[in-house]
Amino acid sequence: MKFARRSVVLGGMSAAVGLLPKFARADRRRLILQCGSPSPNSGFIPFYVSQQLGFFSEEGLDVDIRYTRGATVAMQLLSAGQADVGFFVYDTLIAGYDQGMRGTYFYQYYNKPIFLIGYPASGNIKSVGDLLGKRIGVASLGSVGVAVAKSILRTYKLDPSSVTFVPIGVGNQAMIALERGQVDAVCYWDAPFGTLEELGAKLNYIEHPKLKNIGSGGYVAAQRVFNERPDDLMGFGRAIAKATAFVLKNPEAGIRIYWKVNPAGKPEGAESDAMKKALVETKFIFNNMRVDPAADHGRPVFGKIDLGELQQYIDVTAVELGLKQSLRADQIADPKLVAKINEFDVGKINTLASSWAPG
Repeated sequence: MKFARRSVVLGGMSAAVGLLPKFARADRRRLILQCGSPSPNSGFIPFYVSQQLGFFSEEGLDVDIRYTRGATVAMQLLSAGQADVGFFVYDTLIAGYDQGMRGTYFYQYYNKPIFLIGYPASGNIKSVGDLLGKRIGVASLGSVGVAVAKSILRTYKLDPSSVTFVPIGVGNQAMIALERGQVDAVCYWDAPFGTLEELGAKLNYIEHPKLKNIGSGGYVAAQRVFNERPDDLMGFGRAIAKATAFVLKNPEAGIRIYWKVNPAGKPEGAESDAMKKALVETKFIFNNMRVDPAADHGRPVFGKIDLGELQQYIDVTAVELGLKQSLRADQIADPKLVAKINEFDVGKINTLASSWAPG
């Protein structure tokens, strides 16, 4: 397979931090968003859209995004009060609950599990049973991908100890490992899989059979912020919901706004070729954040948290994540802000997205 020399984590922090919206900062309330990525990447496109189109400003908010290497470290910072909002899968807080990490999810962004096992379509793996005795590549041995892969195997009544986990990073490193047969499969979240396909990988995928239709995380507030600043969290969530609607209506516009924030994230080549590559790279991301219209009135409900589904998610993943105590869904999530978050005109946002043109 031929591939370009690009990484799943694209660009540098200076590009995103230095390119601020055109609205003045006066009289705006500050929120600090802590992410688990070391630098900007396409997984955060709705955040950048909210920032650049002024959705945060409309809510009276000035949101600063901070980067760090790994969701566990980011969750520790949030729990310690050094950030106001985090952006992680549920697994991060579930795994850290025994260690005293605390926070409240108030907006579900990932409406499907973002972690999958992928394996080369042309290889000797044809089903989940063929993974026995094989090597599974992960971003690092501390990645949630290890726990997810083990949980998938255990759910299929296969022994997780029969596989070897190999830390291979993401992006080009992962592509090389697959091409050279250093690993037989990989377990990643959505963004790295998009990058692998953009680099030319042809993969088949294994979903978690018990969780494939359940959301897997989103925005979590520090406990103090959830208790003392609910209006700001509703404004933050509403801005993200507007941006999500915008991106789902016009994915190319979202990508172009991201390129404006982070020029290094734009694939090489002609404009049309760059967009084709970017749409492949983001296909998993956009699919996982997709919001289906509600059955009762046809309007999509953004950020919806189903505590029953979350409890199932906790019960299925707790063993592999090392959780020793029982944990209820309402101890880490509260859906009470979702109704207010959705108080905006989706049709107006769709019109804006349809008519948007690069400035």
